[in-house]
Amino acid sequence: MSRRSLSVDPPDLSLWPTAKGLAKLWREQWRLVTVGLVCAFFYSGLSLTIPIVIRHAIDSSIAPTNGHHKPLWPYLAAVAVLAALRFALNFTRRYATARTGIRVEARMRELLYQAYLRYPRAFYDRHATGQVVSRATNDLYPVRYFIGWGMTQGLQSLMMIGGIAVVLFLVNVKLAAFALIAMPAVFVLAFSFARKVMPISRQVQQLKADVTEAADEAVVGIEMVQAFGREDDVQARFAQKAELVRDGVLRQARVEAAFLPGLLFLPTLSIAAVVLFGGHDVIGGALTYGKFLSWRGHVTLEPPRRPEPERISASESGRSEEWKYAFVGSRDKSSGELHMPPARISRVGDAVDDMQAAPMADVQGTIALLTIDRIAYSPSPPVAFAVW
Repeated sequence: MSRRSLSVDPPDLSLWPTAKGLAKLWREQWRLVTVGLVCAFFYSGLSLTIPIVIRHAIDSSIAPTNGHHKPLWPYLAAVAVLAALRFALNFTRRYATARTGIRVEARMRELLYQAYLRYPRAFYDRHATGQVVSRATNDLYPVRYFIGWGMTQGLQSLMMIGGIAVVLFLVNVKLAAFALIAMPAVFVLAFSFARKVMPISRQVQQLKADVTEAADEAVVGIEMVQAFGREDDVQARFAQKAELVRDGVLRQARVEAAFLPGLLFLPTLSIAAVVLFGGHDVIGGALTYGKFLSWRGHVTLEPPRRPEPERISASESGRSEEWKYAFVGSRDKSSGELHMPPARISRVGDAVDDMQAAPMADVQGTIALLTIDRIAYSPSPPVAFAVW
């Protein structure tokens, strides 16, 4: 007699059905999406127009080929107006994409909780509470950035690539060929990188959910853990799951270390070829200064595409006002141990709430600077990462 097992898990959808579901949620915000795409289109057009105006300013006013200097101020005014328009469009685009991501995230969380209410009790017997909570919190955060910021930014990047290719070939075919010669290699390298890093990224996401599960179960059942003296076992279990997350992140970092240098280096070779051969053409008189320098506005290295760092919390800043803005630490009254940032529990003796304020603004110390990418966010590193 055969027995049939009832599956209580939702189906694990493949790439195409998942993309269709996300596209449906994206289309629900069609007004904001339309605003973002329109702003992205005109932003790309203005980004292509500004270098062309600068080129004409150089060739007509700064270094004219016919010896007749035209007034420079009209070109400067045009650049200022275009830059102001681009700023307004970029602000509107970012606002629209941010609102889109937030609304899609809220809608997905609503649908997820509706599904949770319909699942049978056997589903919750099979899946730990931490896993379920992680799906509704941590896992929705990347989706929000992909739908809100990534989709519009990806389409804008395609617009820029197409527009730049057309403009470059109209300006100088030889230099355009040098600039685009590395693109096939970049495409192959990027495709290989995506194939290797995506499975690892999914594993890391699952491992993080396991850590959330372990922490949730320990906190919820802390009374039973303490009653039976199982603190060491719970700590060992949590440490094992945390080490698995660390190992997964390190595997992902190794793949990134193997591919990202090449992805950044290959476009640099194209730019070096443009500078070399374009410089020879300028010296020989075959290319004007304006046309050559306009490449600086078209052939640029894009920064790595990653979500922006989290914004500063106003409430947390208000609670830590003395530490954040007056550089005030804490000193243990009994041992004299100094803590930066201020702490409630002393590192020496484990005294609790036995601290006094310790102003550090006039104390000499050592400042350590880090410039390693993905360690410290900064538009212009180095940044102050540690002080002791």
